[in-house]
Amino acid sequence: MMRKGAWIAVLGLMTASMGCSYWDKISTPRTAMEQLLISTAADRALATINLPIEGKDIFLDTQYLETVDKPYVVALLRERLGEKARLAASADKAQLILEVRSGSLAIDKSEFLLGFPAIPLPVPGLASIPQTPEITIYKSSNHRSRAKFALCATDTATSRQLAQTGILYAEARYTARVVLFIPFDKSDFLKELQARQITPAAAPPGPSPQ
Repeated sequence: MMRKGAWIAVLGLMTASMGCSYWDKISTPRTAMEQLLISTAADRALATINLPIEGKDIFLDTQYLETVDKPYVVALLRERLGEKARLAASADKAQLILEVRSGSLAIDKSEFLLGFPAIPLPVPGLASIPQTPEITIYKSSNHRSRAKFALCATDTATSRQLAQTGILYAEARYTARVVLFIPFDKSDFLKELQARQITPAAAPPGPSPQ
């Protein structure tokens, strides 16, 4: 039976001959890219809300909004609706109730690998199972977020539905590729976000030195 030290030596030789690996350390439960994909799809889907609410007192009803990142979506809706109408604190103080629902706010992922995937190597006596590094000739990882919402407006005086938006749908995409160990990535929103960055105003000059 091969000793523990021999196993480790063999594993080291295999790692050296196959390439190098690194730890992908993430300090938060979700990656920044995942959150950007989700929020960008929501931004795009709710960019235009065509409802006859100009100058009205409205109450946003979110009881049927069950989705990931709900606080962001609610704040986004309040911002969009507040551009045309006044937001009421409760339904009894509103002329219109806007009911929002979500059909999707999630990410689909597909991967393709040309090369050799990482292979677990059970080693007797070790608590964790080491694995060989992935050998990549070409790898593609495609991420697509999809957002689907709808809103309807109800008159509080008559309880009749006045209007609805229909389906509000949008996507955001991100692709990461590795070609002969060299990584590349591409998205359809990062340049747009960078272009919309707001530069903080310069601080006023302080008093001149005496």
